[in-house]
Amino acid sequence: EIEMGALLRTLQRCFSGKWLHYVKIIFNVIPVIAISLLAIWTYYVYVVQWVFYLLKDKRGRESTVLLIGFHWFGLLAVWSFYAAVANRPPSVAKRTLVLEGEAGDDDRYCAKCEAMKLPRAHHCSWCERCVPKMDHHCPWIGNCVGEHNYKYFYLMLTYTVIFCLFIGLSILFVSDDNSDAPHLPALMAIGLAMSFSVGILWTLHTYLLFTNKTTVEWGVKIASCSGVRIQLEIQLENLT
Repeated sequence: EIEMGALLRTLQRCFSGKWLHYVKIIFNVIPVIAISLLAIWTYYVYVVQWVFYLLKDKRGRESTVLLIGFHWFGLLAVWSFYAAVANRPPSVAKRTLVLEGEAGDDDRYCAKCEAMKLPRAHHCSWCERCVPKMDHHCPWIGNCVGEHNYKYFYLMLTYTVIFCLFIGLSILFVSDDNSDAPHLPALMAIGLAMSFSVGILWTLHTYLLFTNKTTVEWGVKIASCSGVRIQLEIQLENLT
């Protein structure tokens, strides 16, 4: 989150106005396109090159199980990913009248949105709006994670871990050296590595879900326990 703030400040020094808006769109779209291309490559290597080879080798039972598992977990992961991308944070209507002293008396007033923040809302300068129950801005989906799409984000983590584990373990235990898929070892390594890395993030968000905390709230609590609360709040203030 703090790295996104540093990136935003760098872009603000280089671009302004309409150009900054377009550059943000590019930074939002590039990771989504990259993940989409990775999904297409995964389908080609796993299904077209490997499972079809198993069918030619008359290993129909194994091929059927692999095809069903790949498409079932894959579709769930892809659906939840694009749902998290597509559900944008709601815009807050600007207030045309602010009572004298209201903004100063209530720290929930956002001067940038010219509106009162909802409880647990934070202003995201990247999305240029206050996000209800904001968790963090995720560059991989080009979107803020908050009340509007947290369900899809958590499902995306869950299905991605299961899908990557399925790919990695199935290749590890079923493949042989006679396969016509030269990129199969690379796909297995990527699947196992992603299941581990995304699994760490899934574990964190499972804890946050059961304790009813957001990443922002958890980070402030950790910082206060370690004695660096003031520094973290300054960095968050620069971000928002």
